[in-house]
Amino acid sequence: MLALPIVHDMFDFLKNNPDISDKLNFPKLQRFFRLCRRHLFREADPESPEDPTVLPAELDLPLRTFLSSALGLEENLVQRCWSGMRTTIAESCYWDVTDDDDLFRMYGDGAQIGAMDLIADLKTCLGPDCNRRNLRKEAGVSCRIFTLRRGVLPAYYYTLYCSVCSTRYYPNYYVQRPGDINCQRVYYGGIPSVLHVFQKAFVEVDLIEHFEWQMMFQHSSAQSIARVYNRTLGRTNQNLPWNGALSAALDADLVYESFFLHALLRDHQKQNSILSVPHGSNQRRWLDQALQERNLRIAGNGQPLWAHACKKCMKIQVKDDGTKVCREPLASARDRFCPLHQSQALVCAIDGCKNPAELSHLTCTAVEHRQAEDDFQVRRTTAMSQLKARFQRAGVPLLNDVDPVVENDGSITEAIPSSTARLTGQMSRRWTHNEQLVVYPCGIIASRCTFYNSEAVSGVKDSHEYCNQNCNPAGYPELQQGEKWTFNSSAAEQTNTWFGAFHPIVKEMLQWRYNFFCDEMIMLRNEWTEEELFKEGSCPIIRSESFLRGGDW
Repeated sequence: MLALPIVHDMFDFLKNNPDISDKLNFPKLQRFFRLCRRHLFREADPESPEDPTVLPAELDLPLRTFLSSALGLEENLVQRCWSGMRTTIAESCYWDVTDDDDLFRMYGDGAQIGAMDLIADLKTCLGPDCNRRNLRKEAGVSCRIFTLRRGVLPAYYYTLYCSVCSTRYYPNYYVQRPGDINCQRVYYGGIPSVLHVFQKAFVEVDLIEHFEWQMMFQHSSAQSIARVYNRTLGRTNQNLPWNGALSAALDADLVYESFFLHALLRDHQKQNSILSVPHGSNQRRWLDQALQERNLRIAGNGQPLWAHACKKCMKIQVKDDGTKVCREPLASARDRFCPLHQSQALVCAIDGCKNPAELSHLTCTAVEHRQAEDDFQVRRTTAMSQLKARFQRAGVPLLNDVDPVVENDGSITEAIPSSTARLTGQMSRRWTHNEQLVVYPCGIIASRCTFYNSEAVSGVKDSHEYCNQNCNPAGYPELQQGEKWTFNSSAAEQTNTWFGAFHPIVKEMLQWRYNFFCDEMIMLRNEWTEEELFKEGSCPIIRSESFLRGGDW
């Protein structure tokens, strides 16, 4: 909205120039004002780099030509409007009206004017040895900006150059000695509103975030996202003219590259670091090193919510005697109880029995309790022999029986002749077997890991006595509330269904992009899940490292 003094200046201008007011009404003058203000920096006096309000008396030819076509005025009248309003234009604040975008689509390319002009917010070189030397603005490069709300915009981006240290400053990053094959793109830090993804393609961050949530919630492929955009958000009343070098259509490569670049910049912003990638490398591999570094850091417990806890996934169990699980360290490795609970050593070791333990024994005089103690002592003294026997039954040699290791050279070999002999070999690339997720009952994913092989079905025992006795949740009353489980027992199954739906999208990705994509989808889902837990009143928190190591909250 225009300030009142500016409105007065505009009416005064029309009043004092009746020949102009016959052809330029107030709405058109407002549009003239907006279009000039949008490209204010193009007209700034290069001799006054510190004062952007110093504007030349004459409009440059491209902008004059564009304004003439957009407003339907002769060029001399455009120049007169500029001469009469340039001081007011320079001192006003810029505001944007998307209705003007179609004017740039219609007349911008011919006049070499874009709906947006992108340039680094710098006036002097950042190099420590350049003594804040003024930068030289170079010629604009035509490009396209893919936006969420304004469709595809014609635009120009400008670079700034320092002749002392040979550094070229782009809108998002700078490159020192760009002619060097090993030069690096160093980003300025933070996340700009639009990202320079390909040489002549920028993507608005709001649109990239829209892509991310489409991928996370709908499992949309990059190709599907591009097609939907071109048919909906990318369509405008006035289409851009066809230009072979400047595509106005979004494609899958641009979707993926913008996704990975935005995720890397967001990660570096959280880590308070600066992203640096090769500038002169293959466009398809330019992010690989940065992706690999992030993958290595996030593996294991690198997910931001890996130490999550909330009311839906954690409960503090109180024992029958009213005491919580004690975390006090033992005074000696031979002790059963910490110094605070040494009195418990004088009580029978059988759960629920309050009788005193007999001298030199762990239990009371009850026959069943004493028999349990004797059985425990027998098992403890024969544990080693039992373990050795178990290994031998399984066909696993003991350490002193191990043969020298022979590495597989990858060739095809024939199995030892037998009734079931068959040829084995590797005729194509190997596929990983599955992805393992660690899932909290509330739905938060703590970690992810790729399994490269699996145990054969024939090697899995149908029934396992120890597992049935110790791993069956039905044996733990604290995990049950009447006929229902205390925690959501289907959280892992629901999460596996969600995660498995990405298989058609990622199966052809290279390793670094595959791992990065999976971790990023998990991070986005965790972010959404945590927000939902807050809304439900589940009070999600991050447990401290001291607590995870056995200390207090």
